Amino acid sequence: MKPVKKFDKDLKILVKNGFDLKLLYKVVENLAKEQPLAPKYKDHPLKGTL
Repeated sequence: MKPVKKFDKDLKILVKNGFDLKLLYKVVENLAKEQPLAPKYKDHPLKGTL
């Protein structure tokens, strides 16, 4: 996988706001290995107006 510019910008914002990147890397690693995600990361209905 290759990050795109939008992802890079969003990642910088997460780091600036103190987000724990270990969580993100763990989820991305599981997706890359095609492993099932923990229930808290499963698909869910979106909130708000789209």
